[in-house]
Amino acid sequence: MSIESNASPDELSSPYYIANKNFCIEFEKFIVKRKGEVKGKYNAYSFFVIGNIKAKKYWKLTYKRATYSSSGILYLDAEKECLLLLAKWETELTNNNAEKFLIRKRTNIDNIRMLFDKGLNKIKTSKKYIIKTNNPECELITKLTRILNVIIKSEELYEIELKNSRLRIEMRTGKQYFDLFNRLMNKI
Repeated sequence: MSIESNASPDELSSPYYIANKNFCIEFEKFIVKRKGEVKGKYNAYSFFVIGNIKAKKYWKLTYKRATYSSSGILYLDAEKECLLLLAKWETELTNNNAEKFLIRKRTNIDNIRMLFDKGLNKIKTSKKYIIKTNNPECELITKLTRILNVIIKSEELYEIELKNSRLRIEMRTGKQYFDLFNRLMNKI
């Protein structure tokens, strides 16, 4: 399995194609170096790649970039196009005594919800995120917020959820953050 181009010949000279190709090459190197499996497709408009790594735990990494162009031409200013950036890291946490939780960005209505819902709190590292859990001081949450503090401060974190022993970390970023993933993989 590998990451393949599905671009038309017209796209091959696009700077967006080259950027997406380079992103996919780095992703594939990262996964293969850890004896993982990788698959995906890319072109000038998008990429969608999935990597699986078996370390202490089985991890699934997904990265997606999609540009929705109203004009159909990607040589225009990218800021005028609609862009989806997604990075998701998932693993199963067996033998974990942490109860389910959700960390996500705060909304205006959350200020009112926090008055009535004792399980909804601000996280310690950022006022812009909240946590829904009965035990915000658990060891897993502390480790995660410490390791992922960079993406919390930059507000690239979309949400972290532990539900049914499945940990999912989702970001809205165009960066790979392999250094953070390595730390996470070794500590969790």
